[in-house]
Amino acid sequence: MIGLMFIFLFGELEKSTALINVPTAYVGERGLEFRMFGNLEILGENKVHPFDYQFVLGYHNPPWEVYLTMYTLTTYSLDVKRQLTKNIALGIDHITYNPWISPVGMGRSVGFVDDVQYEKVGGRPPEILSLYGVYTTKLFPYFELSVGLGRGKFVGYGPLSHYFNSDILFASTQEELREKSHPAWAFGLFFGGKITILPTLYFAFEFDGRNGNVGAFWNTPLYQIAIAFTRLEQLRPPKALLNPRFMFGGGIKLPGFGREKRMGVIAGKVSDVKTGQPLVAKITIIKEATKKKLRPFYSSAMGVFRVRLPEGRYIIHCEADNYEPKRYRVRVIKNKVIRLNVMLKRKLTQEELLAEKYAREGIDFFNKGEYVKARERFKKALSYNPSNALATDYLKKTELAIDKLVEDLKNKAIAMERRDPKGAIELWKKVLYYRPGHKEALDRIKALQALLAPKKPAPRKPAAKPPKPKPAPKKLSKAEINKLYRDGVELYMKGKYAEAVKIFEEVLKHDPNHKGAKKFLKKAKSKL
Repeated sequence: MIGLMFIFLFGELEKSTALINVPTAYVGERGLEFRMFGNLEILGENKVHPFDYQFVLGYHNPPWEVYLTMYTLTTYSLDVKRQLTKNIALGIDHITYNPWISPVGMGRSVGFVDDVQYEKVGGRPPEILSLYGVYTTKLFPYFELSVGLGRGKFVGYGPLSHYFNSDILFASTQEELREKSHPAWAFGLFFGGKITILPTLYFAFEFDGRNGNVGAFWNTPLYQIAIAFTRLEQLRPPKALLNPRFMFGGGIKLPGFGREKRMGVIAGKVSDVKTGQPLVAKITIIKEATKKKLRPFYSSAMGVFRVRLPEGRYIIHCEADNYEPKRYRVRVIKNKVIRLNVMLKRKLTQEELLAEKYAREGIDFFNKGEYVKARERFKKALSYNPSNALATDYLKKTELAIDKLVEDLKNKAIAMERRDPKGAIELWKKVLYYRPGHKEALDRIKALQALLAPKKPAPRKPAAKPPKPKPAPKKLSKAEINKLYRDGVELYMKGKYAEAVKIFEEVLKHDPNHKGAKKFLKKAKSKL
């Protein structure tokens, strides 16, 4: 809520986002805040400052808050805090022009009794630039805890508080801890809790590094009432330091001052659409109404990005090297996280583009049932890019569709062959259209065509010719017979008995009384 807050309070209640004096990690809603408060000393034996008051002007603009405090007419201080995460904040209190500052003025010796007493125990730590870090969380639905470390105003040297600062790490004795000179960089531990009783009623208790404080708050959207006891450490001895203080006050809230900035978040991841690998992408955000481009940024090495934007409609433009850019229209809603899963497609080479083109054409033919044309396109696509998954997948589907179609045509053709051979031939030709060179189709067509061909009369056999008389055997001379005989003997001597037998029988045809041929014929046959 954006509003103007006027509150009259007594004590350390300088900030609406603090417990009492301990800061929390939370920052108020955007707006201004004006507070006037003071504190009243009770039970004190040394009433130097029995009553005191201050004025505070605050401004909240998440994740920042700033407070300007006037303690006296000449004593001013600026406090700044930034919320880093939902539970963690860093801040600096007492940005001012004197090292020592308190609700009653500036200077080492100016302050409440317990502050001034620090001079007797090694020196009062300067409150200027009181840097701190704080963590706040809800441990239970009705209990909130804040813990932090800070320097300056968060470093105490009282009867108990001196145990909660960094000097305890370097002092060997209690006397040394309380009496040695304290470094300006020393830091102290602070913590506090908030217990919610009703939606409008809560109690707070804390240790702010120097003192213990407790309080009760009645808080509504329109007004606030608070009472508290502070500096309770001073209730214990020595009585010279007895100086607790009582606070009470109230205030009103006036809503409607200014306009709240309604914020939402866009969070997402950029990945490769095929592999799922994360991508480092340049992200440009464009206001849809004005077309104004915001400063571009990049996703992380894991592809993750997150951006906080005012409510409204935006165009998210994502681009990465060697990838096709992509745009999304997004509506940002207050306190909502819009998840965006950005999938970028890698840019294709010329060959991949051609393969994609033919694959798409093939799918069109496939859907029309023109499987032959589809098959031709898919094969062409794979010739340009053998790894094209679309063409590979659809080519398998096409082949299965053709197989089923061919099987149906075969069954119909076989069933038709007897009653309609010509129709069967046409069906077999369709099989060849889908499966060129199909052997069964070729054989069936040939057989059916032969069946349909007209029968020719059997040709007359020509009259048998009388056999020609065998020519009379040629008569050899005695010299030729002797030469033939010698050839047979030579074959016999070489062991070629079968050939020798033929020669000797030839010799005896021409000279039946040839003694040598008879003799060697008998020998040759015995060798066979």
